[in-house]
Amino acid sequence: MIKIYLGRISELIKNNKYDSFLNPILEISEKRVNEKKAGEILLLTALEEEKIVIDEPLEYIYHGTKPYLKKYNYYYNLSHTQDFLVLAISNQEVGIDIEKQKRMVKKIKEINNIQEWTIAEAAVKFLGSGIKDLKKIKLDKDCLYIEGEKHHYQTYKQEDCFISIVYKTASEIQIIIL
Repeated sequence: MIKIYLGRISELIKNNKYDSFLNPILEISEKRVNEKKAGEILLLTALEEEKIVIDEPLEYIYHGTKPYLKKYNYYYNLSHTQDFLVLAISNQEVGIDIEKQKRMVKKIKEINNIQEWTIAEAAVKFLGSGIKDLKKIKLDKDCLYIEGEKHHYQTYKQEDCFISIVYKTASEIQIIIL
């Protein structure tokens, strides 16, 4: 099962339930502080939904640019656009992206529109790399290939945003709107 949590940054940061478990955030701008705080709150909310008892701040390890939870056996990935924040959590690797429908995208490789962009971005986030690795991705109508290996993707429309998720093994997906 893959669960996708969708929330608004402006609402999530008002939640002080997890304040004692939040990691210190060292950022220059208030916007970035709010994005990171909201991300941790959304992740803590998802773990609580999974019946995980949190008794200390989360510890992360990184593989490339992708964070992993040190203590818990869950994979997760976050993305945001303006006030929207989306989190995918699962027992398998996931990559997720959210973008406003009207966002302009330069034509890169064979990406022609914002929906394809979110799929490609979710795929490179699945890899834990950057946009430089777009060459490793081939998008087909029903699946995508990352370095020649078949993966699944789904795209959802929520309000004026596209949300795309990439994962390896076929799985049921549940969307939870906070």
